[in-house]
Amino acid sequence: MEKYQYTPLPQGYTEIRLIKLQPGLPGTNIQIEIFHTLISSHPEYEALSYTWGCPDRTQVVHVQAPGIRNNGKPHHKLSKVFDRLKPQRYRKEHQNTSSLGIAHNLFVALQHLRHSNNSRVLWIDAICINQDDKDERSAEVIEMGSIYRNASQVIVWLGLSSHNSDLALQTLSRIGDAVICLPEQGLTRETPGSWPATLRNDVEALKSHADRWLSIKDLITREWFSRLWVFQEIVLAQKATLVVGEARLDWKIFARGLEWVWMMSGQLDQLIESLGVGNIFADTIWAFVRQGCNPTAQYLNQMLYNIQKLLCSDPRDRLYAIRSLLHPSNSEIIIPNYSLSVREVYTNFAKEWLLKLDDAYFLEFCDFPEPLTGIDLPSWVPDWSRARTAKVFEYGRCSGLSGAFPALDRNRLGLQGTLVGNISYVTPPAQSRTTVAEIRELCHSWMQLVSTDELVRGGSTVTDSFMETIVGGSVSERQPSMEQNNRSVDEIKIFFANVSGNDDSFRGNNVPHEIQRTIQGCLFFKTAEGLFGVGPRSAKPGDRVAVILGCSFPVVLRPDELSGRNCFQVVGHCYVSEIMSAEALLGPLHSGWSARWESVQGERVQMFRNGDTRTQQDPRMPPLPPGWEYRYGDEEAPQEIEAEKLEDMTPQWFGNVETGEKTYKDPRLTTEHLKEMGVAIEELILI
Repeated sequence: MEKYQYTPLPQGYTEIRLIKLQPGLPGTNIQIEIFHTLISSHPEYEALSYTWGCPDRTQVVHVQAPGIRNNGKPHHKLSKVFDRLKPQRYRKEHQNTSSLGIAHNLFVALQHLRHSNNSRVLWIDAICINQDDKDERSAEVIEMGSIYRNASQVIVWLGLSSHNSDLALQTLSRIGDAVICLPEQGLTRETPGSWPATLRNDVEALKSHADRWLSIKDLITREWFSRLWVFQEIVLAQKATLVVGEARLDWKIFARGLEWVWMMSGQLDQLIESLGVGNIFADTIWAFVRQGCNPTAQYLNQMLYNIQKLLCSDPRDRLYAIRSLLHPSNSEIIIPNYSLSVREVYTNFAKEWLLKLDDAYFLEFCDFPEPLTGIDLPSWVPDWSRARTAKVFEYGRCSGLSGAFPALDRNRLGLQGTLVGNISYVTPPAQSRTTVAEIRELCHSWMQLVSTDELVRGGSTVTDSFMETIVGGSVSERQPSMEQNNRSVDEIKIFFANVSGNDDSFRGNNVPHEIQRTIQGCLFFKTAEGLFGVGPRSAKPGDRVAVILGCSFPVVLRPDELSGRNCFQVVGHCYVSEIMSAEALLGPLHSGWSARWESVQGERVQMFRNGDTRTQQDPRMPPLPPGWEYRYGDEEAPQEIEAEKLEDMTPQWFGNVETGEKTYKDPRLTTEHLKEMGVAIEELILI
């Protein structure tokens, strides 16, 4: 049998390939037809989401050529599914039956997904894209979002059933049916009186269902949940069904159930650890949890944070695979091109980010490599191919709403910033701690390194600052309405006050779980100026802590005197609680004021509070320059006055009535204005 030969798709994305999966009985050959169809005809098809597994094409499907009359229309009797695709243009791709090699995972999926009596029209990447044509792959990657978004259904194939997969799906279905997602607040709530509602505070009831939690652990550690491409496929789906063997579950119900299990992960982790089988969640599941109940287009830094643990085979796909998920203003800086090297793709991406988004948030993802990788990147370009061992922190505004002021010279990047600390002491990097007692012991050893009776920021104590630091700012005082799992500083203090070392004493509390997530792969450091924080595992004495304009978190820099004055390598970002709200630029907040993160129309916004007063306007800032005014909400129909109630608020931006300029960057936080305010701003050259 001859090998199947692809007919090229026309340029301009006017057509896609689809396959018609012919009916068949178990054990018989898989028969398909491959045809082109006009996008403008709005074809009806299902899209398959699965993992490739071993890419070797060890299995064969038989490709039948559609029968063609002289007028170009099929002459054989079409199934009802195929009829629904009219009007379309079909192309004869091969006169006779030919063979097409596919990977084993896809072969198994097709065996289970084909019907016994009816054909099925599908879009499957490994077949519908000519994988041997780099130009076609690059072009199709740009359109993948549209393909999955326009599918009548996305079929998520997780693989064959196991001894407990049915139990996992039944449990998640029962929970998901009783859970409500509130995407505007980023919260999940149980229906009063429902089964998950009764489990929330009943540790004994949770224990009695240990087999259910173990079955969920087994299900969500399947390979599909670790892959990057499938994340795009499920997020863009208008409708999706999870398939495990012969069992099926609606994705929305599954996602709600998964969100609830994540919310309970502190309790369930400790329960499962007691059974000696590790945590319920692998790091890779984080992306699916965060996106499950809030599948809206995101900004780059949010998306890159969510997908940092997901895997892909081609390092370039770390960026290409998220393009369709991004806010339109962000997606334009990623143009898939498989003819470029990994180094070129990553470096070009960082440069485009700087120039088009006017910020340097990507520095938060730099992780000084030890040992060095083979990509040979400048230290200021994140190596997206490497799995990060440390958490990327979420909530920070150390440079306020400033933009970046880059000066690019080949592979050198000049940014404006201020050096705020000289690292004088570092601990060994924190490794994975398996018990509550070990986590408590490690953090106690860190706390002994600081003087806890002193006052810092706005009158709070060093103890409070330390408690906030070891959870990366994930405390209710910082984020009162955004993360339902967050504990207060006082609750973290209670955890430390319990010196019994008995794990059961904190069963049902997620404090140790959040500490573990924050500190793993990081170290604790002190500076000669009295600051302390959690930072990258490669930091060492002599490194500097810098606040860089346009970057949300402080960055640890390593002086490189051989490269010249004020030249540095980027070691990684850090969390220093005393400077997380632009204190290094604007000084401490005035008495009575505090900075908190709130959800405003689904976006994370830093809010300043004083009693009942809430505002996005920083009380430390001088008046806006001439011509500039505050604006809120839609850029085309903005509000000029900020709403008083949180539920009525919209995100703040700035408009210039003289020039028409619109920006989310504060026009007062420029190099010139900051120098006038007495801030020691200088150019820091990153190499």
